[in-house]
Amino acid sequence: MTYIIASLFFSSINLGILGCIVLWQRLINIGDTLAHAIIFSLVIEYFFHVPLAIGSIIVALVFILSSSFFAFKKSDQNISMIVFSSAMIALTILTSEIVGGSFKLKDFMVGDILSSGYIEVLTSSSIGLILIMFLHFKFKELVLVSVSSELASVNGINSERIKFFVNMILAVSIAISIQLIGILLMTSFLIIPASIARMFSKSPKQMIFLSVLISTLVSFISLILSISFDVGFSACAILSLASLYVCGSFMKR
Repeated sequence: MTYIIASLFFSSINLGILGCIVLWQRLINIGDTLAHAIIFSLVIEYFFHVPLAIGSIIVALVFILSSSFFAFKKSDQNISMIVFSSAMIALTILTSEIVGGSFKLKDFMVGDILSSGYIEVLTSSSIGLILIMFLHFKFKELVLVSVSSELASVNGINSERIKFFVNMILAVSIAISIQLIGILLMTSFLIIPASIARMFSKSPKQMIFLSVLISTLVSFISLILSISFDVGFSACAILSLASLYVCGSFMKR
């Protein structure tokens, strides 16, 4: 239980922060494609006996690097991501059929919170520390890049380097969190807390604080509900977040 609570705590903080950055930089598509691509880690686990958490991180990083490298031009990176994501899903399905359906596809699709271990805790806490340091030293640059890459370049900021760093951190965070939340609901868990926070925030820092607070509170409330009623954690979390989003929308009308 200690691993579950710690992993959930750090993952909630990481996704709360990254959700804001994803909204600022309009990177919503990357969450979906990356989550879908990580399913290929099941193949790596099966053939090379690599822990699923490590395999997920490897696949996520290779996916980001490959989609960036093979994009014909910068604006085509989304297309490249869709191509690689689809190919990885297809390879996983074919491999599963060939080896006789030995993969735990259902657990990976909807999440399995009981799968948390020391690797997930160590990785998610490390990512959290890196994110906090990044926000402390590069927050102004991040906001400026999110507003306008051209304006950032004029001010001597390497916007491509910052975007690449964000993509890599996002890749590792999703790779670790996906075992708790699942592929199908990963993007929702990333985006909805930040979207709710944006409704009630007056500054980027306030938005990050509210997003982390919402993500963390909903995670632990959903964990209690999941244990109490023996239902899926990720479904409880997303329904709770969706309800908050609807309530927030009505309040801001």
